[in-house]
Amino acid sequence: HLGGMFARDIDIIAAMARAGLCVTVYSLDEVIGPTAPLVADFPPTVEVIRDRFHAGLPDFLHERTGVFDCVWFAGHRTLRRTQVDIHKMASGLPQANMVLDVGRLGAIEGHRRRLVGGLDDHARLLADLKDDIGDDWLCQSVLALQDEDAGFIRTASGGEPLTLGMSAAEPVSVPAFKGRSGLLHALRIYGPGDAVHDGLDLFVRDVMPLLDRVLPEEAALHIAGFRAAGVDLVGLSYYPRVEPIVSARDLSLLYAQCRVMVAPSRVSSGLPYEVVRAAAFGLPAVIGRDLAAQLGWENNVSCLVADPGIPQAFAQAVQRLYEDAELWRRLSDGARQAVRRAADPDGFAARIQQIVSSSGVAVRRA
Repeated sequence: HLGGMFARDIDIIAAMARAGLCVTVYSLDEVIGPTAPLVADFPPTVEVIRDRFHAGLPDFLHERTGVFDCVWFAGHRTLRRTQVDIHKMASGLPQANMVLDVGRLGAIEGHRRRLVGGLDDHARLLADLKDDIGDDWLCQSVLALQDEDAGFIRTASGGEPLTLGMSAAEPVSVPAFKGRSGLLHALRIYGPGDAVHDGLDLFVRDVMPLLDRVLPEEAALHIAGFRAAGVDLVGLSYYPRVEPIVSARDLSLLYAQCRVMVAPSRVSSGLPYEVVRAAAFGLPAVIGRDLAAQLGWENNVSCLVADPGIPQAFAQAVQRLYEDAELWRRLSDGARQAVRRAADPDGFAARIQQIVSSSGVAVRRA
């Protein structure tokens, strides 16, 4: 329900559990609000330690000395926060099966945002990457989200990262063109002013007024998905056709109801989980060039590509996809085929099995 890389973490844990592995999830941070919905996100066989937090990690590791065959760090920030504890307890942890799943890299988002402004500072990118992944020496396996990220990491660290993308299961059936209406923006906003926040703000302020003149009355914009504390979207709700903004726990209903997904971010630092999940539901998208390149999606085949920085061009692309039933059907099919190729759940699970067993250490099963 947190979206983005957090939803991908759930997919990883679920794949491990389905493979029969004994999985323990340790939460470093206290959850604000009820924890029962969070725990319900995990498969029932997974042990969730949710009440000891970062301060309790050293005692927990001491109590579980010799228990774990593999330690999987969900994100480079997690490794950075815990590396002192891990180093102190190294004798009780696996010596050859530590996995860093790097996740979203702020260094890459910063570099891409500078490129938009015409500044290609490769030296700064490498310095920022080394700062992001400087603790990766603790791990035997380092995972990147995609080949491009792996190349950046390889250059910065000299290591040989593996890649692990994402999983997106297709529903049995999805509504057709005529059974849908409305636009959807559902990308996770990680913090105020990040690339997704910036893109959404630009879309609502500059593109939606253009669409208001041409789209049918029912074509409202639904802004959903998770947004971090401190992200204020109240001002956007006053613009024409913007529905009340919600943090949807389950976006599946909106994926099946809406006709067009919009992802107007000019740059992205991680695979857009929600765009891929929407595509599995047959919901085609209008996206920026950088995002399309990361996904490997071709314009007019799996999506429509338009420059979010040119409001008129982006609005025209959204209008075309919203009103042209034949184009919509073709891109809906193309998007689902792209998901089958890149985010097949069985292939994703097999890749995780390969990573976990790559050290040759036998991982215990339930």
